[in-house]
Amino acid sequence: MSVASVLVLGATGMVGSAVTRALVAKGLDVVVLVRSEAKAAKLELLGARAVLGDIRAPSTWKEELLSCRAVCHCAADWTDAAAADEQLLDWLLPRLEGKKLVYCGSCWLFGEGAITEASPMVRGTPLDWLIDGTMRVLQHDGVCGMVVHPGCLFHRHADGQLDGVKTLQRMAKEAEQGPVRVVHSAHVHVPWVHEDDVGALFALALERGTHGGIYNGTSFVQTIGSAAVAAAGSIGVERVELVEVDGETALQQFGAVGAFGYALNVTRVDCTSSEALGWRPGHLLF
Repeated sequence: MSVASVLVLGATGMVGSAVTRALVAKGLDVVVLVRSEAKAAKLELLGARAVLGDIRAPSTWKEELLSCRAVCHCAADWTDAAAADEQLLDWLLPRLEGKKLVYCGSCWLFGEGAITEASPMVRGTPLDWLIDGTMRVLQHDGVCGMVVHPGCLFHRHADGQLDGVKTLQRMAKEAEQGPVRVVHSAHVHVPWVHEDDVGALFALALERGTHGGIYNGTSFVQTIGSAAVAAAGSIGVERVELVEVDGETALQQFGAVGAFGYALNVTRVDCTSSEALGWRPGHLLF
């Protein structure tokens, strides 16, 4: 199925904005859902067409959905993620008959160790709702549903400063002032991916992906301790002291998702299905 126009949900987030840039670069008509005029202006500078609306009130952007041939769902309302995503999919899936839907999952759904695109997802975590959404998208008849599971995102500013997920920002700031906190152990391995490479993978999934496709998006795996050193070094801090915090402390300081995810020792991520689409990440190190 050819894709002429795409609706991006969650376009102001790291994944969604990267997806928007990649789709615009492909020459597609990209419609983005935003909640403010200020955010609309920023995304329109990228070449997208912004529509004011909220994922919790989908009837207000029904016409935009009907006019698009595909949807990239990168949105998450973290105030009540499970209920918000369930309600959105309840409304969205019946209206996507014959269209493509690329859903944003997470590398953290598969647990620890070496993971592949065929690995079973592990329940009993703060991300169970994301597993529920993943399964609904993959199994819904009549919709060409696919899921991209990205690693933890990063990018560099023009001055070389390493940025991305909030943990990178936090570690750089802490390194300037004293010890840097890491969950459980500095030797925990974390999957990483540059935001541009994630955008490219979503674009390839839309263009070449098939119903039920599962596409891992990790460029490399590196310990959280090494990431802390890289984040600190990018702002000129050469000496880094790491302090390990236990699970209970991490839960209090970083919240349930952060305490869970950054304690997972993911040693390898296989991206065979993504590579079959032609995905070749261009950023293999920080």
